[in-house]
Amino acid sequence: MERVVKPKADVMKKRFIGWKTYYKAFTLLEILVVILILSVFFSTLTFLFKSSFDTASEVLTKNRELQRDIDIFWQLTRAIYGAQKLLLHNGSELYLITTGGIFYPGVVKAVYLYKNGTLYYYEFPYPYGSLESYNSSELKALGRFDNFALIALYGNREVKDDQGRATLFKLILDNQTFYLKRFK
Repeated sequence: MERVVKPKADVMKKRFIGWKTYYKAFTLLEILVVILILSVFFSTLTFLFKSSFDTASEVLTKNRELQRDIDIFWQLTRAIYGAQKLLLHNGSELYLITTGGIFYPGVVKAVYLYKNGTLYYYEFPYPYGSLESYNSSELKALGRFDNFALIALYGNREVKDDQGRATLFKLILDNQTFYLKRFK
């Protein structure tokens, strides 16, 4: 017995109506609806990715600002903790003879200055000369701040000028407030 092999059916089925042969396929309306659904899906997906990217960018910026503020806090804590002499002017200028330098080991002369919205740092490896003298061409910018103040605390009283007698200081960087303790 011979096996009869039937030819495979066309992918598109033919219909015969009258004098013309028509192919059964998607209509223009069906194709437009599919395109509309896909475009709504991809636009929603794009919006979600962009909003999550923007949120991550904002978090990263705030994280960097907080890290900068904490770095300044720890630098000042080291400098004040190791200070042998300390002079505070107007809450924006701090002059120190300290063992807590950044660039040089041992005892150094260090100056923190807040001018024109920027916090500057100066360090000299030899603590000679006047405590308030520094080379303005060697100032290093530590960062831009909208608000900076270093205030000496005596109980409930806040003082912006101090000769090194205070043991507690209040540091204000932008919207952050830190407290520094000096041990004598």
